[in-house]
Amino acid sequence: MKEKKWIVTAFDTSDAADGKPRVLKVCDTKEAAKEYVRTDMDDFLARERDMDLAADYDRMSIHNVDYSFGCEWNIEEVDIGF
Repeated sequence: MKEKKWIVTAFDTSDAADGKPRVLKVCDTKEAAKEYVRTDMDDFLARERDMDLAADYDRMSIHNVDYSFGCEWNIEEVDIGF
């Protein structure tokens, strides 16, 4: 039996980042995944409060003005099981 899950990933976009996405969370609902991303974005902004960053919650993206530092989030729906 297949079960739907939503996978939350993120990748840093700074010059020092490796460009590889990381799985942050597996959620039972899309709403839970969206809430997790919003909270993680808020945490990112709090950690980097000394930087001038713009957050776009609809696009799940945070960046500085020249896009040399930031983070991108993604939510993917997957079927688990068989």
